[in-house]
Amino acid sequence: MNRGELMKEHPDRRSEAGDRAAAYTGDGRTAAQSESARAAGKTLPSMSVMQARLLGWQRSLGNSLTREIVQRMPLPAIATAEQAGPSSFLRGFSATGEKKVVQRVLSQIQIDKDRHSETNPNNIVIEDVLIAGRTPSPFPSTMGAHSTAWVAHIDAVRRHLIGYQLSQACDYLIDYAEHQRASPLLRLKSRLAAEHRKKLEEADTALQSAVIDAQTYTDEASITDAHAVIVQLQKLIRTLLTFVNYLPMATVAGGDPGGNGEGKARELLNLYESAASTNELLEDARSGKHSAENDEMLAEDDEQKQQDIQRYAESIQDYENVLADIRRQNKAVNLTQQQSLKTKVRSKLRKLFAAETPGVFSQSRIRDPRPKALYETWALGLQHFLDTVRLAYPYSYEFAEWQDGQQLLEEIRLLLVEEQSAKEVVTHFKLMNASTDAHNYIFDLLRGKRQFETLGEDGAAALEDVLGKAPAPSADAIGPSDYSSENSGTFMSMIFLNEDGLIGDVLIKGRTNSPFASSEGMGAHSTAWTAHVDAVRRSMTSRSLEDAEFALDGLAWEALSSPAYTMLGDQVGGKQIQMLTEASAELRRLTDLEVDYSQTNDGIKHLQELIFAYLNFVNVTPLSTVVTGGVPGGRNEGRHRQLLLSFEENEPPVTAELKVRLQEALFGLFDPGSVDKFAPDEDKRGGDIEQLDTHKWYYALNTLVHTLETAYPKAFEAADFHEFLYGKFHEQAVVRMEEEESGVSRKEQEKENKKDLDVQLNELQDRHWLADMVRAKGWKIGQKVRVGGRIGIICGRLNEKTRMVKVQFLPEDGTYMQLNDMDWYSIDEVEPISES
Repeated sequence: MNRGELMKEHPDRRSEAGDRAAAYTGDGRTAAQSESARAAGKTLPSMSVMQARLLGWQRSLGNSLTREIVQRMPLPAIATAEQAGPSSFLRGFSATGEKKVVQRVLSQIQIDKDRHSETNPNNIVIEDVLIAGRTPSPFPSTMGAHSTAWVAHIDAVRRHLIGYQLSQACDYLIDYAEHQRASPLLRLKSRLAAEHRKKLEEADTALQSAVIDAQTYTDEASITDAHAVIVQLQKLIRTLLTFVNYLPMATVAGGDPGGNGEGKARELLNLYESAASTNELLEDARSGKHSAENDEMLAEDDEQKQQDIQRYAESIQDYENVLADIRRQNKAVNLTQQQSLKTKVRSKLRKLFAAETPGVFSQSRIRDPRPKALYETWALGLQHFLDTVRLAYPYSYEFAEWQDGQQLLEEIRLLLVEEQSAKEVVTHFKLMNASTDAHNYIFDLLRGKRQFETLGEDGAAALEDVLGKAPAPSADAIGPSDYSSENSGTFMSMIFLNEDGLIGDVLIKGRTNSPFASSEGMGAHSTAWTAHVDAVRRSMTSRSLEDAEFALDGLAWEALSSPAYTMLGDQVGGKQIQMLTEASAELRRLTDLEVDYSQTNDGIKHLQELIFAYLNFVNVTPLSTVVTGGVPGGRNEGRHRQLLLSFEENEPPVTAELKVRLQEALFGLFDPGSVDKFAPDEDKRGGDIEQLDTHKWYYALNTLVHTLETAYPKAFEAADFHEFLYGKFHEQAVVRMEEEESGVSRKEQEKENKKDLDVQLNELQDRHWLADMVRAKGWKIGQKVRVGGRIGIICGRLNEKTRMVKVQFLPEDGTYMQLNDMDWYSIDEVEPISES
């Protein structure tokens, strides 16, 4: 069913509270949103033309100027006391008592003041919504997992807001809140621990209060201040997502905290949503152009006719450019390769469901291993999942054919197969062990063809037929941030302030431009890009704007004095050395600026520019990005990061097993292959560096250790990562002897595939020297070192807590007798010089 058919099927929006649940049953809400937006005079091409313009800026103006334009966009929507007015600000943050529940969900709502209701200029269209942070876990000191990925819940909320006027956004988000308050997952409420039930009830009370406050603004006549409405929408977003997080089985204690690669899945799905919506508008523009060209009512030379044809032609070019850009960001999102793309989209949708969570919830809270109890638990979890992804990614859901019974049945079977490898679920709570026909039974429950038998009287009613809820794609609901991709050079950073005026979170999407030629691609990072991003976030959050600048300035100067830059900066050539020169100059300029932080918007703008400048410098620094390399952690980088972030947030007791997992996750954010492949460029400006093949490993590991300790300090300490890394150099090499097969020996096979194998630290020639350099205890008084371009010796014992050493600098003739100035330096800034 296409969008036009949905509009015909649901021409009228039912606004009465009693009809809201009914509107969701058939998913008429989204179709009605599109119809309502059209009725208000909002033309569909405007949003995607803006998106086309955004990507066009990047091609014609370059990333730097585009960044400045993009980073100015959200500033009018930042809700602060002086913008929203004392009354609305206080009501938005402190009048309801929800503060005990809501702590970390933060949002920015970007508006387009040029697009608004014809009858009320304050009823402005929402251009994009960014949501950061998350609510506290229902399980203190325990790492849990979401059954449906948190990012899917975020995108489901965003789809109710983007592209719509403020009054419509309030109405639609209230609908969604009421829908969540009637979730079938609440059948499991009695199975929750008492403390969890209490948090759920408090969240429900806060959500009801937020709904009441936002209800006023569903009537556009009541909107006299756009920012006051934004404050209420932000409050509704926070309370809604908090409530969703506390729903039974939405978050499960004991699930896999490493996630399921949902970050990459979301990126591809949002790119597909962008591509599919753009393609829809492209077809509309082509049809419009064809109709204009064949309009027999107007003469061929009619001025209006020619203007219409020209306008359609320009729109067609815009949309085609957007599709080409999306293909460049991710070659898998190619609408001409339908079958391979469909397989990819189906796989990514499945990744948004954690297949271990129904079994974990069953064994921990329901404690009934009978097949029917497991079937019903799975059905409730899947119902919540399908409802969420259908709203969050409607184009993807429709393209994957999940509204088709046979296809959905197969998807359920694949998820049950995935559960078999879940270590978190004991054998007798795994469904494939209970019955080979489990997916059919669950499917019948989802279709409403079976009653529930094991959840008690309150849970006996059949579910509404999941196939009766068709996706309703809308091109309006795509925002510019949906285009951000780590593969594209499209970069976006947003700072979120909490109610105390401190930085609550920093959302960083995408990646800065590659320092390599387009034919060489984006390159590979020796330390994962996400670790650099998390180091920035960790350094800035919970600080004032001014203190955050101080912390970010510290990161900047550490990067500018790192040996990877000071020693290898003249070893690269061509495009990279030019970008490195420009990046270092811009970073130094911004760190020297005086900023008046009493002007909140100016302070945020400066910090967002500084974030870009710092990460751009990191990205182009030699060894940080290498032409040829792999993905740190292979395909598990996202899972490693998720585990580390979960540990930072929850701080569970550190068992021996968890310590090993943390060590593996931290080291999994390092790509030895990229370091191994780094070599000076043939166009380098500097001379040859002695023992470069050894020192490049020290430079890279120096960056790794510093970045990980900054990004994940609790995990770093719990993993005893310094000692772990020291041990990696001294591991006994494992040699597996295998007989020759088909005339090819194991040794020959490994030689043939060497480019695909990670370099092991215990195989490096100077591993003992490197081990001493990365281990804190290896820093001794008398060690000769280089700091920047100066030579000195360590003259004070290492402070193992701060990891700083005192260095006395030597005169240029290198004698030790003449005293020179001395100071304390982080060992990340100090390069040991081998005397051998």
